[in-house]
Parts: sequence; C-alpha cells; structure tokens
Amino acid sequence: MTDEAWLASISDSVLVALASSVIVTVLATAFALGLWFRQPRYGGALVGLALLPMAVPPVVSAVIIYFLQARIGLIDTYAGLILTHVIMVTPFAVIVMLTATSRLDKSLELASRNLGASRMQTTFWVVLPNLKFGLFSAWFLSLVLSWEEIAVTLFVSGIDVITLPKRIWDRLRLNVDPIIAAVSVILMVLTIIAIVAKALYEHRKDKSGS
Repeated sequence: MTDEAWLASISDSVLVALASSVIVTVLATAFALGLWFRQPRYGGALVGLALLPMAVPPVVSAVIIYFLQARIGLIDTYAGLILTHVIMVTPFAVIVMLTATSRLDKSLELASRNLGASRMQTTFWVVLPNLKFGLFSAWFLSLVLSWEEIAVTLFVSGIDVITLPKRIWDRLRLNVDPIIAAVSVILMVLTIIAIVAKALYEHRKDKSGS
C-alpha cells in the first residue's frame, strides 16, 4: 500500500466529512427552526421521525442504504457516501439544534415581527445570530461523526472512494501496518487540539460574558 493511497483516503474523508457536516447542519437547523416557529401539533411525531436512524441498528441501515443506492447507481461514489453520512449523522445534529432552540426566547421573534421584520429577516438577523454556538456545535459534532463513520461506509464504498477509517479497517484485517500507528497518533493529536481549542473558546466566551 503506497503513501499516495493513504493521502487519497485522508482527502476522501475530509471531503465527505466537510460536505456532509455542512448539509447536516443546514437540515438540522431548518428542522429545528421550523418546529420553533410553527410549533405544530404533531411536533413530537416529527422529532421521532427525524431521530429514527438512531434507533435502527447500523447493520440494518447499511443494508437498506446499500440496496437503495444500488438501484440508483450511487454505490462507491462521493455523492452516495455523503448521502449515507447525512442520513446517519442528522439525528445527532437535530438533537443539538433542538436543545439550542429550546433555550431561545420566543419574545425575540415577536419583537422583531412587531418592528416590521419579515420571517426571513427575523430568521437571519435575529434568530440565527443567537444560535451561533448551537450551529457550531452541530457542525462540529457532525464533522466528527462523519469522519469516524465506519459501519455503514463498509457497505457503500471500497474501490473508488475509500475513507481513512475504512482503509485502517482493511489494513487491520489483512495485516499489521506501521502506517496505521502513525495515522492513529496524528488523529489523536488532532482530536486533542480540537478539544483544547473548544475548551479555550468556551472559557474565553464565559470570561467575556462575565
């Protein structure tokens, strides 16, 4: 296995994780804001439907997604893998955004609308700025979950598109490769840096707010 193959897997993982995390954040935000604005009678049922992929075993989801993508020709493609990660990760981002919107004061919307702002203006100028930390949390969580997703990825990719977790999985099954240890150390360092950066950001935010 050449170094170029590992670099290609890293680029595949970055591309899929970035694309899917952005899509997931947009979908979760739209869903949470729709419930917050409209407060439908069957909101609980809609939330349960959005969280359904969390309740289904990953193997069952993988088989369903595999046969669906096989019918439409998305197996082992970037589009198919991004779609797969969006399906699997969206429930987690929905939980984050529902938590964020639950802490949002409804009077913000009423005050904005009374001052003549439209629903769109209220959303982008009033509501979303107050949800920026929730948006970042949902995006970051989606990015991490997409980056490390392996269970369903094993079913829908493997020749043209090989993410880093899948390549590590393949190499561990076939033989022991020293590159795996090096990649694992790099991933651990990146994870530690991300956690420390997030902690420093929250500390600075609390310090500036106090």
